[in-house]
Amino acid sequence: MKIKPSNIKILQSMHSSKGKQVMQDLTDDSAKFINKFIKDLTDAKDHNEALNVLFNNVDNGNLQAKNGVLYKHGEYYIQNLFKTTGMPYKNTLEQLGRTKTSIAPELVKSIEKDGEMFIISRIKGTKTGDLIPLDSVRDKVPKENLLAAFHDLQQVTKAGITDNRILRSPDLWFVSPDDLKVVLPEWSQTRPLLPNEGKDVLDRYYKTLFNK
Repeated sequence: MKIKPSNIKILQSMHSSKGKQVMQDLTDDSAKFINKFIKDLTDAKDHNEALNVLFNNVDNGNLQAKNGVLYKHGEYYIQNLFKTTGMPYKNTLEQLGRTKTSIAPELVKSIEKDGEMFIISRIKGTKTGDLIPLDSVRDKVPKENLLAAFHDLQQVTKAGITDNRILRSPDLWFVSPDDLKVVLPEWSQTRPLLPNEGKDVLDRYYKTLFNK
């Protein structure tokens, strides 16, 4: 499904296993770019041609290269991963998307090329810059944002999902630069909750959020 450009913001709640846009809120330029970028990647005949699409957009300034596998356009992030890594990550974002929360990146699209994948996701509130470590701005984050994040994590926990690295490392907790909402961008060690583990997991989330 294409994103329809408009002179006003588009705000729609959509989710499917194909990774279509969730809670779209796009300007004309970003809508046009992300649609064209996805089409060009999809139309590429192989991985090398898809990489040319990616690097051409880096060269012309449409994408910021964050590292060797991560690129950014406004609120959109593009990762080029081996399928063995990309497929579990795609599945995790789909599973998290079904919780209807905003604590994790939203899966926009996944495209496979020759054993590699392009994962396109969105983190709302990052149009103006990069994510900020929560600990570095904790005193500026409104309490209602922390409570909203905890509510999201309650929903994720209710769905039977947790992540070992997020549980262990406060360094993986961030806020968005535009609105200081809590974001957990890295879900690389996601696993099902153990029986009767939910309360302990929520206690650990709460302590990290409120620095207890």
